[in-house]
Formats: sequence, C-alpha cells, structure tokens
Amino acid sequence: MYDYFAKRESDGTTHRAHNLLRDRPRRSSGRRVAASRPDVAKIRVDGGYTNATIDHGATLGIDVEVVKRPSSRGFQPLPKRWMVERTFGRVMQHRRLARDYETLPQRSGAMIHWAMANTMSRALTEESTLSWRTETHFHTISA
Repeated sequence: MYDYFAKRESDGTTHRAHNLLRDRPRRSSGRRVAASRPDVAKIRVDGGYTNATIDHGATLGIDVEVVKRPSSRGFQPLPKRWMVERTFGRVMQHRRLARDYETLPQRSGAMIHWAMANTMSRALTEESTLSWRTETHFHTISA
C-alpha cells in the first residue's frame, strides 16, 4: 500500500486528483471558489502559541490572532476554530493518518491530499461516511 501512495505522490497524480476535485464541492454548494494560491493575511491560533509565532507572522506580513477559550463552562464554538477541528476529524477518519507513521513530510502531505479527495468526492456524491457508531457498521463487522 505504501508503495502505491509513494508512486502516485512522486508522479504528480496525487496533486492532479486533489486539484481536479478542490473547487467542485464549493461550486455545487453555491460557495465562493478559493484562489489556487491565496495570499494568507491572517491566521488564528490557540492559546498555546507564543509571542515568537506572532512576531514571525508579522515578519511575513501575516496577522496572527490568538483565540482564547472562554472562561465559562460547557461547549462554545470558537471563531473559525470549528473549521480546523472539523478538518482534523476528517483526516483522522483515515486510519493511516491517525498517527504520524510517515518518515517523509511529502508522504504525509500526499496522504492528507488523498483523505481530502475522499472527503470532497463524498460531498459531491452526497454519500456520507459510515460511523463506527452506526448499527449497520456493527452488523457488517460481525458478519
């Protein structure tokens, strides 16, 4: 399996497949299509980042905003943070990405591109991902 992904990453198939799918789910849901190489002007980070990160962002012309957690108890979505958490959740659905098994960063990147291609193709076909909590899933495993 690893050899398959390594070959597809090195011959450019991974990026071509990802790029072919990238804008289609946005268009089909009526949202704005992102630029192919957007300029990053602002990023939001959690409270674990230091002033060095903010200073480094400033040297690159990027406004780094630290999003603090509210002091009240209970769930409260943080501005834009839910998008990042949703993306992490989607990536974690792919078993190989649940841990950092890859020794080369470009292989990790290729695996993430394939995970996102899977997510985008499911969005286009309106097919949902089976949850491990789904009763059907338990019957499939035990059969």
